[in-house]
Amino acid sequence: MSQLREWGTGLVVIRWLLVTAYIAFIFLFSKSPASSAGSMAAWLQNWFPFLQHYEIGSVVMYLRKLIHVGGYFLAAVLIYAAASISPKLKRFPYQTAFILAAVLAGLDEWYQTRLAHRTGSLNDIIIDMVGIVLGIVSIKVFRGFQSRQKKASSN
Repeated sequence: MSQLREWGTGLVVIRWLLVTAYIAFIFLFSKSPASSAGSMAAWLQNWFPFLQHYEIGSVVMYLRKLIHVGGYFLAAVLIYAAASISPKLKRFPYQTAFILAAVLAGLDEWYQTRLAHRTGSLNDIIIDMVGIVLGIVSIKVFRGFQSRQKKASSN
């Protein structure tokens, strides 16, 4: 019973379930043939037939890197949200978010080396790290604004 009280109203469990679901989504998407660069190029060619082949290649590259940044930004935010209310992790939620999201990035890239339609890349891990850092910095900025607003309203 005391362990149940430690977990509060279940919000901690819900947040970690969201993290788990997001991790599953990342790995299932990586496994899907639709996640390949070729599939993305075909999709873009169908939607934007006026684009030349070399233009599609550039768009695919930039779009895929943007997806990496956004995906790991979201991973860091979700992990932070769970860690920040977890009894044993709430003292260091930023570090937890950074470490777990970085491990996820490495595991995802390693997993992609095992798939015929994907390739794992150290460059992609670095790009994922940009998303992770942007996510953590965004949280810190947001929390700073919240703190200032709270101080201003209490004065």
